[in-house]
Amino acid sequence: QHYFIQSNLRSRDMYRLPLVLILMMTSSDMTYATDTCSARGDEDGCQGDNTPGVSCGRVDKITREWVLQEVEYQDSQVASKRHTLSSMVVQGPGAGTFSASGSKGQRAALVAQTGPKISSDKVISMARPEVSDDGQVSISMKKYDFSSQGVLMEGLPNIEYMGSWNCKAKQGETKHCYAYINEYHVRTKYTLHWQNPNSGCSVKSSGEMVQELWSEPILVL
Repeated sequence: QHYFIQSNLRSRDMYRLPLVLILMMTSSDMTYATDTCSARGDEDGCQGDNTPGVSCGRVDKITREWVLQEVEYQDSQVASKRHTLSSMVVQGPGAGTFSASGSKGQRAALVAQTGPKISSDKVISMARPEVSDDGQVSISMKKYDFSSQGVLMEGLPNIEYMGSWNCKAKQGETKHCYAYINEYHVRTKYTLHWQNPNSGCSVKSSGEMVQELWSEPILVL
């Protein structure tokens, strides 16, 4: 049996955390525009066709006034690795106790950004792919703020765990009990759709979100 351990667990109780399916990603073939509106020294950095909903000419810079209308995500590429935290073997009839404690750091960043330069005072607010304890990918409902250089402005919380658990074996049984945690490296390409608030014309930029994530610890008894 597998049990999912609450990250702040400090007792012998065992839990299976509910998996929250938020919004599954859909894959699509995307063309990443690297330019759309022509800079002429305007405050908004844009000129060209002022009809709302159409592409501008060429854009040299996304300034603070531009509005991020939509974010498109391609399917995430996920590499995973299992790490055993603690284990024991019990010959039946018998019982024993094993334990584990520790902390795992997580991170997210935007890399390989292409398209118009984004002003240093512009914040990119976007959701991020998340991985459940059983490896399923979904898009978070919550938005996270990244700087124009792709740095996550508020870091992701650490996965912390502490617990002690019983391992029991019946007569004639050999029981191997253990706790493990999954490490995920996630890469997701995205396209940002920007709109000039003055002209209404639009431009695209693109990049890749890279993440190092951890599951909650999982028990096998």
